[in-house]
Amino acid sequence: MLVYSEMLRTLRPPLIILGWATSDAAVVLAAMFHGLLLPQYHGSSDTYSTTIALYLVLLGISVLAALVIGDFATTIVSFFASYLLAMAMTYIVIVLPGYTGALPSPEVIISAAVVFTFDAFFPIPLVIEFAGSILGLGLSERLM
Repeated sequence: MLVYSEMLRTLRPPLIILGWATSDAAVVLAAMFHGLLLPQYHGSSDTYSTTIALYLVLLGISVLAALVIGDFATTIVSFFASYLLAMAMTYIVIVLPGYTGALPSPEVIISAAVVFTFDAFFPIPLVIEFAGSILGLGLSERLM
């Protein structure tokens, strides 16, 4: 039993990072596929309220992850690791049709994927998720 609890304590931060990154990438990809986070998109007021809801979901994911981690240094490192991993996952999903041969000229989507991924993750989600991490740390300290 001691070995299992030690293994769980060792694997807990990497598993939280993986779940955090997967959740962020899934939310951002869903918004991108619905046309909400694409560059130079001008929509109606309903579109803006949906985008605000997306940012609130990202805030909630960050608060929950930081609340589960509970340690300041581990949360900050986990935030940056999950953020970069989510960007990588998003990029891979966007360029996957180009790498599998589904498109006649994959260079177009590969170059556009960099712009789409960067625009979707910077600067608003970066600030919101970092603020969510700090908020989750504060809640964790308050509850402990």
